[in-house]
Amino acid sequence: MRKNEQRNGRRAAFTVVELVIVIAIIAILAAVLIPTFAQIARRADESADTQLLRGLNLALAASSATEKPKTMHDVLRAVAENGYNVDKLTPRTERDILWNSEKNEFLLHDRGAAIENPHLFWKIAKTAEDLDTDLNCYLTFPIGNIAARAGIDAGEQIGTNIVYTATASHTVLFRTNGGTLTVNNPNGSVEHYGSAELVTVTAVSPASYHEYGSVEYLDLIRGGLKIEQSGRVALLDTSHAEEGASLSLGKTDAVGSLLAGEGGAVRLPEDLTAERAKKVTVGTAEEWKALFSAEGEVGNRESDADYILLSADITLDQPIFVGRSVVIDGGGHTITTSASRMLRVNQPNVTLSLKNLTVTGGKKTERGVQVDGGITGAVLRMDRVVLQGITYYGINICNGVGVDITMENSTVTAWGALNLWSADYAVRVYNCTLNGVNDKGYNAAGWNDFATVVLEGDTTGKTTDHSSVIDVSIANSTITATQTTGNKQSLIGFNTGATGNNLKLSGCLFSTDGAEPTAELSEGQYYNSGRGNQIDLNGKILR
Repeated sequence: MRKNEQRNGRRAAFTVVELVIVIAIIAILAAVLIPTFAQIARRADESADTQLLRGLNLALAASSATEKPKTMHDVLRAVAENGYNVDKLTPRTERDILWNSEKNEFLLHDRGAAIENPHLFWKIAKTAEDLDTDLNCYLTFPIGNIAARAGIDAGEQIGTNIVYTATASHTVLFRTNGGTLTVNNPNGSVEHYGSAELVTVTAVSPASYHEYGSVEYLDLIRGGLKIEQSGRVALLDTSHAEEGASLSLGKTDAVGSLLAGEGGAVRLPEDLTAERAKKVTVGTAEEWKALFSAEGEVGNRESDADYILLSADITLDQPIFVGRSVVIDGGGHTITTSASRMLRVNQPNVTLSLKNLTVTGGKKTERGVQVDGGITGAVLRMDRVVLQGITYYGINICNGVGVDITMENSTVTAWGALNLWSADYAVRVYNCTLNGVNDKGYNAAGWNDFATVVLEGDTTGKTTDHSSVIDVSIANSTITATQTTGNKQSLIGFNTGATGNNLKLSGCLFSTDGAEPTAELSEGQYYNSGRGNQIDLNGKILR
């Protein structure tokens, strides 16, 4: 029978011995070929990295033939002109691409391997885990606060707060877009580029903090400050300076105004042309009222104080009319007010800076900080400020206003925490909490629906003025919306008439009605009743 089956082309199944032989052959081939394939792939990756490195250095050499780049931002901008953007600077092998700032060249570095003179090298950080305590880092992701021991270049990220603490004697570079920088290294030297709202030089070696960028407020405590030719400090505070602190200028108009200490701890340059600022300490409502006029008066500043420091909690029954530039430093204290408006800027070309302050309203408080209609040239700065107890709008920008707004490390709670009207200005918010609370009577037609961040259209019918072409950047912040009466409270709203406004959200968290905060913004959490408005959420455009 078996012979007949074989003769007819049929054969029995493989025997166990035959299967073992086949498996052994496959295993031998795999043992020989897999390492070969892996080696080929590894060599291909190494070759790709080498080609990338060569291209980067050629692009860098061509772009920096006339002037050596000063910051990592300059370097990456230069190579991007030759097609090497940040996203492409990712090695295929387990190595990092570093920039040697001394030699002005890129190199490949094995991860985890030691490196000599790490303060000369910059790496690209794409997540918080990439931040290195020894290497300088260039940020490609939004982050609110950094405790740094090496240099930081914020790249395109806005509002990063950096606290630099070290004892090394070498020079460290920082480049920021707004935010704050605190320097505490009694032995080292620091160079700052870009812009910052607040710089505090707690300690630096003599004559070794170099300002190449622009700073709104710089507090010099210990060490030496030199404002270079390209540098600018709007308000320089030397009132806290210790003996031995020093100041030198690259140009006579490097400082806008100077707040000097009575003891004269800092010897001031003879060619300093800054206006002298006057500091006043206030501890009672009566002392406060001596500085500001009553509601309704024009001109409204009866004191020449430029810097007001609160030394105790006070209670006011009138709004604070701000008719000239002033810094109000709460010193960690609270102003409680029953006025309908907390603070009002009602004169043009005024800079109002609020810091370390809590302002609490009452049942009649409808507005927090307001720039009145028709006021142009206004500047609003807020740092570590809490505005609460407001029934309508926290930050309220009226019609026909020209204003520049920066808020950081602050909390605003109101029906509309940020209510923006008028046209063509910039708003920067970072490391803040914006809470929208809708407690208005329920209206089935939606008349009392609102949002936490509102780009306004005129609902009064008295003007044809609407929000338009306003650039709003909100980074590393939390935005919440809560309703208690059944109305719809959205997180973001573009009202009817709002036109061509741009809202950029990066690294933010969102929460509606007490839900767990999330980085996602759903369609039901924002509305757009206007035309041509745009929301950019972490690089994704929402319509």
